[in-house]
Amino acid sequence: MLFVFLSFFALPQSFAQVSNAQIKGNFSEIAKLGRLQGGESLQNFSNNNVKGTRYFPEDWATGSITTNSGETIANGYVFLLDKQNQDLYVKEQNSSEVILLGKDQVKRFTIDHHTFLEGSQMGGEPGTFYEQLAGKENGIALYKLTKTIFIKANKQDIERIKRGDFEDEYKDDITYFIKTPTQLLKKIKLNENNLIKALPTESKRIKEYFNTHQNNEVDQDFISALINYLNV
Repeated sequence: MLFVFLSFFALPQSFAQVSNAQIKGNFSEIAKLGRLQGGESLQNFSNNNVKGTRYFPEDWATGSITTNSGETIANGYVFLLDKQNQDLYVKEQNSSEVILLGKDQVKRFTIDHHTFLEGSQMGGEPGTFYEQLAGKENGIALYKLTKTIFIKANKQDIERIKRGDFEDEYKDDITYFIKTPTQLLKKIKLNENNLIKALPTESKRIKEYFNTHQNNEVDQDFISALINYLNV
């Protein structure tokens, strides 16, 4: 399994404000949005002793950024989201120079066709990125917040010892939210009753949808399809 390792965990000491002397060419347009890694690089390596990953995706992927000033930056860049620290990194595709983007500079971004919005503009947690799963920003929308925590293997856990499970783990803690034009982010569980409570004016259509699809598993994909249906 592929994991991405940051060799600069002490970020405040490892980064410095970018100057024109440090960055040349097209990279200068995005350098003003964050801090340059001080002479180090992101390293990819395989680690079979840790389950999961703290990064999305597991390796650099194409995408785009929309800044708070409305500027969109995309072509020639690749991105990586640290789910544990909610940090967003960017670099040119063929470069080792990495920018840690300032959270106060980013309104929204995409990575590998996944769209994320910064929380403060929706009544969410500032400096935290919520993935839009379904719906419309100016309509009913479903969001997912993923926070990853590192769990050290407990070598005293009898059940894990029996299974031969001695691996550390990056575990995702996932929370879902609904947002409407008149309501900021509201935490929900993925079931019929919670959706009706969150969207009382849509209760009739929600019940009809569940009745029509009663043989389907109620999971993230199911609720996403329902939210898209409610926006029609």
